[in-house]
Amino acid sequence: MTTTNSVPADALRVAQEFSAFGPVWIQYMRSRLHAMSQSRMRLLATLEKHGPQIMSRLKDELCVTAKSITGLVDHLEADGLVRRTPHPSDRRATVVEITPAGSAAFAASWDEFVAETVDVFLVLPPEDREALARILGAVREEVVRRSTEAAASAEIAGT
Repeated sequence: MTTTNSVPADALRVAQEFSAFGPVWIQYMRSRLHAMSQSRMRLLATLEKHGPQIMSRLKDELCVTAKSITGLVDHLEADGLVRRTPHPSDRRATVVEITPAGSAAFAASWDEFVAETVDVFLVLPPEDREALARILGAVREEVVRRSTEAAASAEIAGT
């Protein structure tokens, strides 16, 4: 574990700002999105983009626990936005697919999401928006890489 004494001050500031940004962003989005939660929208977006998915793939794609993805799918299924079907060749797997009502709900929520989020970033000049998108993408990829390594290590260790 690295101590704060050995961390460059600029890297520590970025980590502190990013950590402070997360909760503020989530609170902002909750106050703006009325049609659907961001978690539901992300799951439906994944199904819209990639088609039917097995539950474990959705869990990994959304970076949530098995319990969380089950609850999320349960609620979306109860609302008629997704349906579960047995996997055709793997009895252990369940396939989740978006319904026509789910596609319509996602489209409406996506329009609301874009309207509410894009506006925030317009305070930045175009070159800063481009840099921010590039930087966040690189950080996201690094976090996913580290998470994947950690999960693989835990699986090897049997935890």
